[in-house]
Amino acid sequence: MKRNAVSGTGVAPDFKQARGDILSMAASSPLNEESFQEEIEESDTVEPNLKDIHNLLKNIQSAITAMQGNIAVLAKDNNKLSSDVAELRKVIAKNNDEVEKLKKDLVSQTKYVPSLELELGRVKKASKQQKNDIEDLQENLDELEQYTPKNSLEFHGIPEDVGIPTDEIVCKVAQAVGVEVESEKIEISHRLNRKKGIKPIIAKFANHKDKAKCYKARIRLKDVTLSTIFPTYLGTSLADQRVFINENLTAYRSEMMKLAIEKRREDKILSTWLLDGKIFIKTSPSGRPRQMFSIDDVKQL
Repeated sequence: MKRNAVSGTGVAPDFKQARGDILSMAASSPLNEESFQEEIEESDTVEPNLKDIHNLLKNIQSAITAMQGNIAVLAKDNNKLSSDVAELRKVIAKNNDEVEKLKKDLVSQTKYVPSLELELGRVKKASKQQKNDIEDLQENLDELEQYTPKNSLEFHGIPEDVGIPTDEIVCKVAQAVGVEVESEKIEISHRLNRKKGIKPIIAKFANHKDKAKCYKARIRLKDVTLSTIFPTYLGTSLADQRVFINENLTAYRSEMMKLAIEKRREDKILSTWLLDGKIFIKTSPSGRPRQMFSIDDVKQL
């Protein structure tokens, strides 16, 4: 076989061209760069034989294989990145849908809130009216309840062992304050059931005038003791005990009166008193008496 002509360097032109191509490929690959350079430098002075060409081709093949591996890794990473981007786009799209839904809900709630406020206003107004109606009913009911004991008085501080009937006790107390009352003018009298202390006596008068006279004269009891009315108690420990006459009130009016007395003790009012079950107060010496109709009236003093 005829050998090709060689240049001044002793290397065939076709091989020089191949060497240039190999250099370009080697320069673009990070693999075995030094070994390529050494082999090429040797090829500049020594004519390569088939073994050298074979080794060179093997190195080229190795570089190509490595480059292909790198390309495969890059392709895999690119595919994964593309998949992640696609997934991220789905998440963003889903979030956008949620945001739009929330916007619609917010608009709906914004429209709904005013209607709720309007309804709440109506409910508050109705509740206030119901409260006023209940208070009116309570006052009317209490007025009816108080009308029943209108002719009744309570007598406090008289022990049970005085040894005489309750009608006679009432007549003696009335006589002590300067009012003549016969037992026939008392419809009924009895002791009230109280858990503590001396049980008071309640007496219902047949005539309202007799009841009013006794109650008006009660201020004279400040100088009267138990022994004054019942001499048999002169030598007992209760001899100096005072006797009191009170209006017979409903539970609601009793609470009102207790509260009014507390206000007087706190100097928030000047005085308070009862008249036929009605509670009156006075806030100043020159002020006009005011009737209290409810507990709220007293609380506002």
